[in-house]
Amino acid sequence: MSILLIGTGRIGSTILKSLVEKGLNVVVLSRSSERSREIKEEYDVPVVVGNALSKHLLEDIVVKYGIKYAFTALPGRIAFNVIKSLVEIGVNVVDVSYYPQDIFTLDELAKRKNVIVVPDAGIAPGLSNILAGRIYSEMELVDSIEIYVGGLAKDREAPLGLVATWSIDDLLDEYTRPARIIENGEVRTVDPLSITGTIRIPGLGMFEYFVSDGLRTMVKTLREVRKLVEYTIRYPGHINVMKELRKLGLLSEKEIQIGNTRVNVRSVIVKVLEESLSKNIKDRVILYVKGVGVKNGTSRVVEYLVHQEYDEKEKITAMAKTTAYSFMAIADMIIKGKIDYNGVYPPEYIGMDRKLYEHIVKSLLSKGIEVIEVYS
Repeated sequence: MSILLIGTGRIGSTILKSLVEKGLNVVVLSRSSERSREIKEEYDVPVVVGNALSKHLLEDIVVKYGIKYAFTALPGRIAFNVIKSLVEIGVNVVDVSYYPQDIFTLDELAKRKNVIVVPDAGIAPGLSNILAGRIYSEMELVDSIEIYVGGLAKDREAPLGLVATWSIDDLLDEYTRPARIIENGEVRTVDPLSITGTIRIPGLGMFEYFVSDGLRTMVKTLREVRKLVEYTIRYPGHINVMKELRKLGLLSEKEIQIGNTRVNVRSVIVKVLEESLSKNIKDRVILYVKGVGVKNGTSRVVEYLVHQEYDEKEKITAMAKTTAYSFMAIADMIIKGKIDYNGVYPPEYIGMDRKLYEHIVKSLLSKGIEVIEVYS
């Protein structure tokens, strides 16, 4: 039995390293010949060069290597179609990509093919879903679940307080993409910068927040929660800067004429930020989830906190570490058959099962990632 890994960027590369360290049989599909050579030299694993959108290529790989599981960390523009092809072929999928399509549209197909599809298997969405699912299952009535998450520069004085640990294009989308929230039990779509504020996170200080579209599958699975929202956190002063950039049209796709050349404004901003935010890779990741509800007939508040900083020893960014190891904790349960399910299985379902939840927490702790839990 072999595992097919598709996507070897920052997150995919950390996943590959973990798979090899576990002694698992891994086959990598990469579009880049140069990247393929690097992987072969570093890990000595089979690498296929080709386009993941080719279903025929995927079928050939599955047959040749006896692929049962596929782990995907892909750009959003192709991820859903690749996942669909893998399910059609009859491969179990664990994915950490962000795409606009509704993954539940593949649920019946996955059931017919007797495979499981776990989407959003990262830090947020991913671990955030698991913690929300735990709150949901522990309380008799849930008034609210608020998720606060952010990938930040370790140095608060860094430009915009950020580090380029993921796609800058995707980063800018957070300030422009409409966000779904549940308010008073109803799903609403809002401008991400229309709801902002400040929060003091226990032990970490004051941060700003704005709404982000990270609820994903929870919009359907946790509909009984009266208030459910994900916020992206930033250092104080950040949001006003981004609001002004958006007002100026610098986050839009519009083109302007400079001399004899048409220039896409956003592509220029992306390039500038890629260069300026890549000079210092030391980052931190904060995930804070707060639930309010009723347990055993009494009003209760439960809080979860995860805080990671750049790993000096392993030379891994906090974003890569928390995302990849959350992914691997989930994937490990799938490989070992701890989750017996056919169809789409979002991470919040893991949180609803105490044994699975405890496995995740234990697995993360073994990698130095602690989930702190406080009830009051």
